[in-house]
Amino acid sequence: MKFTRVLALVLVGIMAVLCMASCGAETINVNLKINCGDPEFPIILDVEVPLKANDPTVLQAFVEGCILNQMDYTLTEDEESVKDIDVYKDYVDTETNTTYYWYYTINGAEPTSGKAADNTVSDGDVIEYIYTEYIPE
Repeated sequence: MKFTRVLALVLVGIMAVLCMASCGAETINVNLKINCGDPEFPIILDVEVPLKANDPTVLQAFVEGCILNQMDYTLTEDEESVKDIDVYKDYVDTETNTTYYWYYTINGAEPTSGKAADNTVSDGDVIEYIYTEYIPE
């Protein structure tokens, strides 16, 4: 009986610590833009995304924005970057040797290193995913 009380007290303590830790994360807002490259309708998503996490990442903002706006997406196998968004796929056209892919910027600049899961964002940052093509010479 005494063991059960101690165990219950320990569990309550753990829950209290976890609750306080989650309450400690401040909500930040970032702007997520998804640009498909179509000259007529380039922006397919432009939303403010609230994030409540310590050191939120570009990938967390992207996933949250897509979930809130019911936009389909696929992540890479390692789940650290974006592969496909909506009908715009990451692929190589073997006939033209053209590669189509997504890249992102933070406040208009490409990150110097790391995947979307590695780069953190701050309140007010603008993340833009851009669908592009690469044709080797």
